[in-house]
Amino acid sequence: MELDGHTLLVSGLAMRASFAVVFLAMWLHGRGDPYLRDWGLGAALIAAGFVLVLATGASGSYLAPVRGFLTYGLIGLGLTLGWVGLRRFDGRPVPPALVAVSTLAPPIAYVGILAATGAPNFALAGVFAAFCVPCLVFVIDLLAAPGHRRLASRAVAATAFGLYLVGFAAAAFVSLQEIGPDQPEVGSDVVVLAFDHFACLFSNVALLALAGERARAELEWLATRDPLTGLLNRRGLLLESSRHLAGPLSDRPPLGVLVADIDAFKLVNDHHGHATGDAVLTRFAAMTRDLLGAYELVARYGGEEFICVLPGCGLEEVRRMAERLRQATEREPFPASDTSLHLTVSIGIAAVGPGEDTIMPAVARADAALYAAKKSGRNRVVS
Repeated sequence: MELDGHTLLVSGLAMRASFAVVFLAMWLHGRGDPYLRDWGLGAALIAAGFVLVLATGASGSYLAPVRGFLTYGLIGLGLTLGWVGLRRFDGRPVPPALVAVSTLAPPIAYVGILAATGAPNFALAGVFAAFCVPCLVFVIDLLAAPGHRRLASRAVAATAFGLYLVGFAAAAFVSLQEIGPDQPEVGSDVVVLAFDHFACLFSNVALLALAGERARAELEWLATRDPLTGLLNRRGLLLESSRHLAGPLSDRPPLGVLVADIDAFKLVNDHHGHATGDAVLTRFAAMTRDLLGAYELVARYGGEEFICVLPGCGLEEVRRMAERLRQATEREPFPASDTSLHLTVSIGIAAVGPGEDTIMPAVARADAALYAAKKSGRNRVVS
């Protein structure tokens, strides 16, 4: 079946318009994420560029300078906005100079080369070579993301934009051959549109998957984190600690549990207000995380009660860590509206027993020890 550039252009336009509607609808429908807006506008601008090409009457016709500048400017800006959206998705800065080069290089190359040589095929080769710039930076940024951002769909998106890169490079090469009696049987417009069909589908589906994976990761974070302090909540603590209790009993490291409760915290709320109480909780959480955060199992269990699970720590090591936390709390000036508060903390400790497959029995023992610490005068560590 012979490839028809006009048909490829129309179906490519339909795909772009569809993805533009999807991204912009997601952006408008409550999420408000700027990268969704950028991806939607990028697809819409490329579709607008395709409309200008269709307005010439045939996809293989060379464009007049003004129309060529507008067409390739729209497509260049659309590709660039896709990359800008990825930068926003990753929370990385957007270099204005690279945005300008990526957007303006294709239309300037077309008009400049056309004016200098009068050869439309050379001008198109320059355009396709310039389109390689946003595709290349897209691939680099997709592959160079920090480890915690390596979502699975990044590899698919990188492959898709790598396909774009190959397609534009191939189209530039074919454009240079489109002169003289031995012209290629397939024009450069058909080459680039054929690559665009596969790459457009894969890249936009991958970007949608990126947004979906981000949303799922955010929901998982919200489900396992305390919104005030950012520490694990009860569910998150049980999930994380269960990983340290998996496997044969003989291979399990010691697992210590520390339950801390800020002394007389109700008086803070009563005398200074709940805003001060929240500030105290936030500061205590940060201090606890700084002291014990290397274990990554620090949780706000409810109210002013915090639990730390300490992998690799026996009871005596837990006692030393608890004493460090008690002394740090005693020294810490906690913020209040008109003064600093000096507070204390009572701590109960325990260790997970050899036959226990959950931390809950140890938490119960540590909680009983905490009650004993409160009953015997507060500001102490009890096992």
